[in-house]
Amino acid sequence: MEAWPPTLHGLSFRSVQIPLAEPDLLALISQTPEARPPLELDGRLTFSGEFRSALATALREFPAGVFLRTGSASFKSDEFLLRPIFKAELALKRLMLPHPRVARLASLCLHHHRPVSLFVREWRDIPPQSEFRLFFYGRRLVAASQYHYRDLFPEIAPAASRLAAALSAASARIAAALPMAQLVVDVAVTPSPASQEVVVIETNPFGAATHAGLFTWSEIGRGDPAFRYLAHSSSGERIESIPL
Repeated sequence: MEAWPPTLHGLSFRSVQIPLAEPDLLALISQTPEARPPLELDGRLTFSGEFRSALATALREFPAGVFLRTGSASFKSDEFLLRPIFKAELALKRLMLPHPRVARLASLCLHHHRPVSLFVREWRDIPPQSEFRLFFYGRRLVAASQYHYRDLFPEIAPAASRLAAALSAASARIAAALPMAQLVVDVAVTPSPASQEVVVIETNPFGAATHAGLFTWSEIGRGDPAFRYLAHSSSGERIESIPL
């Protein structure tokens, strides 16, 4: 997200970006024990007063609560999953838990001298059936899949044509705002039938490092663009496809 242009931020959730100075980046990484030895860190480091103040200020922008993430990863744990944060003390508590994926990606950025920011984002309830993964190649939507590809959501099938139309319509705006021509974009579609707003959640590399949802990577981009979802049939679950 640190590389997103303003237009892409405008298609996502409102957020406050807090760039992490190296001492605070090291403090973030040090909360994960297995990430310390490569950086010769002896234990958990503390966040600076400047960072704590910026975090408290950012939270005041969102009285309905926030969701925290770095530009490349979210802070997820059983204790905090699916719950908004309202207070700076609770935000710090989350940051001070071990987060191996956050630490690994932050360490890579540190090694390659790439900036890392904490994004304090407005809280939104996102039902799992409203999350989708869009695949862009050459700034063109070449495939779309329900995000939780192992789960059958009865709500998707009756709305599939409407969802496909909403994703296709939003794809031009998203493609024009992408920092790269090839990216995988996770989005949420508002569940209200009256308003099919498509909101960008995050971006991912285009390739095998990113799961292809209900497609395989050998299929994506080789045929006509399609939206795939799981539906119920007499013999169990099946993958349905709608042209985009």
